[in-house]
Amino acid sequence: AAQDQTPDEQTASQGVLDAASELIERAQRKLTQAKRPDETNSRQLRAESRAMCTDAHRRLLKLTDEIKTKLAALPKMIDPRKDQTLFQQRETWRTNYLVAQVLASSAQELTHATVTV
Repeated sequence: AAQDQTPDEQTASQGVLDAASELIERAQRKLTQAKRPDETNSRQLRAESRAMCTDAHRRLLKLTDEIKTKLAALPKMIDPRKDQTLFQQRETWRTNYLVAQVLASSAQELTHATVTV
């Protein structure tokens, strides 16, 4: 029963990854615009960029916690010849976990970059 939900959950986690990635890209564009010497709205753009990064970071931390729980619930040893579906699901969860961690780190780094020095 729990395995039946996994593909939908993986699709949902991919949706979170895609949304967070889009937020980070938009935040980067706003920050780039804010750094232009002729930009008069720099403070506002930095604040918007920071808010996007914070939102993406929050979503990604929640996702990594959820994936970590799901991975912990899986058997430690999965024979890919005997249970290819479960093996593939675990590999997808692992990949999504790593991608979420990298994106969370990017969001955090970009958040720091929005602070004017």
